[in-house]
Order: sequence, then C-alpha cells, then structure tokens
Amino acid sequence: MRKNTIKLKMTMLERRNKEITDLKRRIANMVVVGKISHVDHKNARYRVKTGGLISDWIPDTQARAGKTRSYEGRDVGEQVVVVSSSGDLSQGVIVGSIHTDVNQVADKGNIHKTLYPDGTSLEYDDEQNTYALNIKSGGKFILTISDGVSLKGDRGKLELSAPDGIKIISERDLNLKAKGNISIKAEGNISLNSQKDVSLHSSNNEVSIHSRKLKHNGTNVGATHVHGGVYPGGSMTGGPN
Repeated sequence: MRKNTIKLKMTMLERRNKEITDLKRRIANMVVVGKISHVDHKNARYRVKTGGLISDWIPDTQARAGKTRSYEGRDVGEQVVVVSSSGDLSQGVIVGSIHTDVNQVADKGNIHKTLYPDGTSLEYDDEQNTYALNIKSGGKFILTISDGVSLKGDRGKLELSAPDGIKIISERDLNLKAKGNISIKAEGNISLNSQKDVSLHSSNNEVSIHSRKLKHNGTNVGATHVHGGVYPGGSMTGGPN
C-alpha cells in the first residue's frame, strides 16, 4: 500500500514538473525575437525562425486594416517581435520590426525616413521643415488624381527643374496667369505653332519686338527691309521685299 502511495506521488510530481516546464516554455514564447525565414506577400503571412524553431505561417500587424488599409511587406532576414497570447508560436502575431546595426535608417531623432531596397528614400526633417523624396536613376514618380491637381505655396517660389527637359501636355486649354511679369528665356530657339489663329493683345496698345530681322512668310518686314521703285512724294509704297 505504501509503495503504491509513493509511486502515485512520484507520478503526480513528474506530471507537475512537466506542467511547470510546459508553462515556463509557454511564458518564454509569449514574446520572442526572431528573423523572417519565409514570406507570402499575397496572403500577408510569414514564417519566423527563432533559435532552432521555425513557426507556422503567421500574420503581422499593419497601421490600418479596415476600410482604410495599408500594407508594408517584410523581408526575409528582417528581425521581428512575435507575440503569442498562449505561448504557442503557431498562434503568434508579428507586432513590429527591430533595427540592427546593418539596417539603421537615420542617425537623428528629427529625421522621419523610409528607405527602400533600391536606395529610394522618403524623408521628413522636422527641424528644417523639409520633405524630400529621392528616387534613384531609372525610377519614375507617378501621381494620378481623377479630379485635378492643385499645387500652392503660401510663400516663396515653386520651381521645376530637370536635366533632360520638362514636358507639359494638356488635352484641353493651357493657361498661364501671373500678377507680375511672365518671362520666357531660352539659350536655343523658341518655336510657337498653332493650327488656328495666334493673337497678341496689350492693354497699353504697344507690342515691342527687338530683333535684327523680322520675317513674315520668309520676307523681311523688320527695320532693315527696303522697297524698290519708290520716289519722294505722297504715294504709298508697295509690299515689303
């Protein structure tokens, strides 16, 4: 009888030790740090390696996931934090990523920056009040808005510059309006082509053209043009030649 009692107590003790060991394991697995080993961007699921274990496919948290949705995919090798409410990694959720010495983005607290694998960066400096988008060579910036685009600055200038030129295409009217002067300067030629009429209007009743020659349909009509067969008197001259 006594042997049976001792054996029963030992069995109960072993069972309790196993339960305690399992409980410790679960507590230890409630929050773990690991690295992404596999990715499934289509289903937004990942597998995480921690120690010698690889989790099942688990989701990650995003900034928004309702009517307003966002998605930032994670990369293989990215260091992440996994939270499992029951300590079971198969029920875990990736709640965030941890920067490493290799993958630091910014070295100042005032810099809010996103850096992409091709070197493209999106950065805001809240000390300099500067927002910068830098796209590496070969990339494009595409902005599509169904009801139009409005660019407005309260102060200063709006400047567009490009080494290979700027092209503006309008399917309808193109209007330029300024409270001050409008100046067009070119180191090369300036060409104006219209399928219909071209009109120049000045409220001061004066249009000035400064050039060595002025041609109309190939004929010089500028200050240097001359007329042949002209005699002093009240007769009108012929057309320019």
